[in-house]
Amino acid sequence: MGLVLQSSDAVTASKPPPVDPPTTEQNDPCPSRPAASSPSPPGVNYRTFHEHATDLIVLNALDRYRSCFQNDNDEEEDIASTRKRVLNSRKTRRRFIFNEYKPPGNDAVLDLSWKIESILDCSDVRLGNRMWAETLADFYYLSDDRGALSASVLRTYFFASFQKHGTFGSFYKFLQGEASQQVVPVYSVAKLIREIESWVVSNVEPPKLLKDLDAETLSALQPTDEEQPPASCFSPSSYPAPWPFEPFRAQDWHPQEKLFNFTHIPTLQEYIPRHLLPKTLVVHDPWGLIHVTVGRGESACSWAEMDDVVHTYKLSNCSVPDGRCEQDVKAEENLIKEQQAKIDAFLSKPHSDTPVPDGMLLDPSQITPTLCGPAKPPVYIVFPPKPLPRAAEEAHLYLSKAARLGVGHHSYVYRAEFEIPRSLVVDELLCKECVMSDVKRILEEQDGIHGELRDAKWEEYSGRYVLRVRGTRATTRKFGDREYEVRGDTREAMVEYEGPYRAIETTVKYQSLERAPYCKHLRDDNVHPLTAKTRVAAKLSLQYDTQIRAEAKNYQRFPKHFFEHNNGFSIMPPFTKPIPLGAVVPQFYGYYEIDREKSTVSDYAYCSPILLVEDCGKSISPDELSTEELDECLSLLYRMHDEGWVHGSVYCRNIVWQAGLLSAHPIMRQMDEYPTAKGHLWGRQRSFRLIDFGRSGTMESLDDYEDDMEYEERKVEGLRLRRRILE
Repeated sequence: MGLVLQSSDAVTASKPPPVDPPTTEQNDPCPSRPAASSPSPPGVNYRTFHEHATDLIVLNALDRYRSCFQNDNDEEEDIASTRKRVLNSRKTRRRFIFNEYKPPGNDAVLDLSWKIESILDCSDVRLGNRMWAETLADFYYLSDDRGALSASVLRTYFFASFQKHGTFGSFYKFLQGEASQQVVPVYSVAKLIREIESWVVSNVEPPKLLKDLDAETLSALQPTDEEQPPASCFSPSSYPAPWPFEPFRAQDWHPQEKLFNFTHIPTLQEYIPRHLLPKTLVVHDPWGLIHVTVGRGESACSWAEMDDVVHTYKLSNCSVPDGRCEQDVKAEENLIKEQQAKIDAFLSKPHSDTPVPDGMLLDPSQITPTLCGPAKPPVYIVFPPKPLPRAAEEAHLYLSKAARLGVGHHSYVYRAEFEIPRSLVVDELLCKECVMSDVKRILEEQDGIHGELRDAKWEEYSGRYVLRVRGTRATTRKFGDREYEVRGDTREAMVEYEGPYRAIETTVKYQSLERAPYCKHLRDDNVHPLTAKTRVAAKLSLQYDTQIRAEAKNYQRFPKHFFEHNNGFSIMPPFTKPIPLGAVVPQFYGYYEIDREKSTVSDYAYCSPILLVEDCGKSISPDELSTEELDECLSLLYRMHDEGWVHGSVYCRNIVWQAGLLSAHPIMRQMDEYPTAKGHLWGRQRSFRLIDFGRSGTMESLDDYEDDMEYEERKVEGLRLRRRILE
């Protein structure tokens, strides 16, 4: 089954569909999504790519697994019921190659003897022995005159081959649009922190003791400008009321207890270079969890009922070479150089053809659809390069017995509150009002107060505003005798400027409360402490266990792309269907050991080292996963093998999932699990990760590497063939 791509842009189904495609909202598996409302000329129906892709999924599933969707009563089901059952089946594949290319008889452009191995582009270390494409539509099956599928290729190779043989046309132009592989950032924890801070200032009342004080006394208790900046981010003077909050408050960890409470703590999921991690970790442990006493259960006590016990830990690199750390430092240095080079290039040639650095227009209101046409060069204000985060000297970790995530043979894992300097994850601010005042001053110096010195070229209509429509272009598709014009799900009209700019570089600098108070424009709207609380997973080990240190070493030796989420899809042997490329392992936030010189703990008392990593969710249950989701889980192991790594402990408990894509807001990610609550799979998205690397290793670190790799490869291959994971 597939789509046959002819020499024109028209694409038709290889066979009539057994189920008519939906034309009304009542047959749509996602009735909440608005249907296309464009008028249809005679003989042509309009559909979105979402609707078209849904029909492809149904068609492919019925073609492959028709017996699985037979009605037990031998009665013909209505279309909507059949579609619903197909789309919510665990067997239904939603990611597959649906395009075929059958070259004309005299077309010498493609050699059908191509195999996957011969057309791979291994120039990207993140890909290895795999094919990558931005979308599912960028994959093609090749077929010969007999209709046999001989290989899978990418749109990129069509483009290169057409270019080589000089075969041009509309299809060639279509091939030019594929993007490159890029790292997709997770949803910004800085945005979440700012949302929480704004909500706290607007909705949380100060403590009663503070409310009862008169204004003069209250003002005296607040930090003054002369006291800024505080000696430490964790100094009491760095917390404006109503901060700080009690650790492990129920409403912070379970927001459903109070629907409109937004003080819950965000999960830290961003990559933090090792050289920026806190050097000192102050551990608050009222229950004595760091001593790892076997048999301790959960506690009903709140944090306020316990006496705080504090220990000091120090960051350890486990004697691992600083290979990735050096790469991160070099990447930061290159980023600074690139930012400055971009600014210098634009200032020397301020034109729309030159890459535009960070900045803003002096008068953005002039960009409206009604003003399209010739225009004078606008003033573009160039911002200074953004300051890079500074290494954190200290952080605080809060442990609670009630927040235990899991228990292993040698370890305990807790969900912990990780309080870090806010500047480590939140960018500094640039005051736009100060920038506007600064630019006004510069323009008056250059042009005169009344513009009498302004250069005549700034009065010429040397540029123009144009209206552009962004989005996927419409294409023609056929299902049987029906022809559809398929349009993109979103199309956006934008006004863009073309021509020269008048570039002004502002002298205003970024602001941080760690250095000085905010200016008068930012002070009222940016009330926050100098720290931010996040969630992480803290792993503790039993005495004499060596695996936690080995795991910390492995986290520091993993290649960086193991921690990265990439766009697009990949076909990696032995899989024949596209698979998304999320991160393989959790983010690493440091390995800490007790600092006995600064702690009051006895020299004979055991204090577990602490491994801090990203909290990636719950262990999988194979019976609840679809075939595609199981393949995605196993693909993580194949990706480790491609890099020469043996996991060493392939079990369900060591593959975890969380709802949604990590690039989405946490609230939107939770909505991705709503279909599951209703017994549906259609519309569900999950992110998977491997955990527990105490037994993992490479050829350099494992004595029986070849035997271990051979055993694990056989085990994983058996799991892949059976499409299930054994306990």
